[in-house]
Amino acid sequence: MKILSADSTGCVWAFESNGALVPGFPWKTGGVCDNAPRINSPLAVGDIDGDGKLEIVAGTRGSGINAGQRGKVYVWRRGGTLVAGWPKEMDWAYITNGNFPEVYSVGIANIVGDSKLEVVALTSNEAGSNTNYAPNVYAWNTSGTIVPGFPTSSPKGSGIWGHVGLGDINKDGYADIITGRDEIYYYAYNGQGNIYPGWPLHTYIDTTKNTWNVDKYLEFTRSGPAIADLNGDGTVEIITAGKVRDPLLGASHPQSNSGLIVSTPAGVRRPGWETAKLGGPPLATTFTPNHPSAIADLNRDGKLDIVVTYDDGTIRAYGENGTAFWTYNYAQGRKLLASEVAIGDVTGDGQVDIIFGTYSIDSSAHPYVGLFGLNASGQPLSGFPLSLPDETTTASRGIMAGPTIADIDGDCKVEIMAHSRGGVMYAWDTNGLNIRTRLPWPTSRYNTARTGTPDPPVKNPTLPTFTVKSQIFMPVVRLGCQ
Repeated sequence: MKILSADSTGCVWAFESNGALVPGFPWKTGGVCDNAPRINSPLAVGDIDGDGKLEIVAGTRGSGINAGQRGKVYVWRRGGTLVAGWPKEMDWAYITNGNFPEVYSVGIANIVGDSKLEVVALTSNEAGSNTNYAPNVYAWNTSGTIVPGFPTSSPKGSGIWGHVGLGDINKDGYADIITGRDEIYYYAYNGQGNIYPGWPLHTYIDTTKNTWNVDKYLEFTRSGPAIADLNGDGTVEIITAGKVRDPLLGASHPQSNSGLIVSTPAGVRRPGWETAKLGGPPLATTFTPNHPSAIADLNRDGKLDIVVTYDDGTIRAYGENGTAFWTYNYAQGRKLLASEVAIGDVTGDGQVDIIFGTYSIDSSAHPYVGLFGLNASGQPLSGFPLSLPDETTTASRGIMAGPTIADIDGDCKVEIMAHSRGGVMYAWDTNGLNIRTRLPWPTSRYNTARTGTPDPPVKNPTLPTFTVKSQIFMPVVRLGCQ
């Protein structure tokens, strides 16, 4: 198994399980790997052309605002050559507020039903002073041809700095596109770029208090939606968190909190979620997490639960009906924020654990950054947090990108991998077994396609039982690591 990662200089790296660089890497989006524009989002990996071989997708930041300088989406074959028709460059509305043209998220899914996968991307393009049209949701087919109906813009032309969600919300067998923007609205598009009835969501904190310039609301500048059937009724829910803005605090509606909501495919709040679940005041309003939600059955009741990091230095867990399970304060008064979480058994006890990294907002908490581990009840795992020994000489420290739990060396036990802000790739051994049902959310956005949609349903395992007559010889056959 290879370990793929991207960096802040626009390069894609691949490592062997022993840490050796894979020959032919890094792949470069610029001329060198020390000053090219960054790759900000997780790489997406999937077989987009149906030839049985994986392609790798990445989105970059631009070096300028003119054509040829803007952010691009790259698609490579596994040998490192670009797929014909790529890269694709994003549009730009020439906004003048200091924003920069960047592809912030990429994902892979079948959105049009042609038996192949499309590449979906979100960008920071937003409306300037002379237009409200700022296309920033893209979908391309294998050859790089734009899917009819794309790109799309919101009526306000607001930009996107978060993750895409890709999942089937109308049961037609094809993925839909879920995204927030830098505004109060949340969007759901079909494979033709059309907004679904009932969308976009108008996301006031309390659905009964919805007066503009008066009532608090959610904004989704940096959001990471999940799409999952939480209660097993055959219909998915859309789970998303964002920052809370309060009009009563000032004309700019300053951020006062973070909040989480759950909605139905029809665009209405699910029972128990009529009022958003809130955290506390933010530790900072810049360099904050993408508020990504992770999904797993924490209490083994057959229903899926939600784990989310907030801007107040806490990580929280909720049941599907909105019941708060627990809160863990990892910051302890320090200016620490958290990465997206991965969920999987790393102790070997058969119970899922929650793994996430931390980073310092302003360098004041550099000595305290690390990799945290909690059990399903929100209690710290023995031996955690793990320190980052190779960060001591770097100005940027900690883990901002979501960690991954996987068996990279083939010993049937999983390792934890994390790429730090200091440019170091870490891998830790664990006692957790490489059993699929014990890894309900093993990486950023659930899978390498970065869809944010668990499929098949994520459930905690129950050990199989067998009744065997004593007279029958029954050989034990091991299938993989199961």
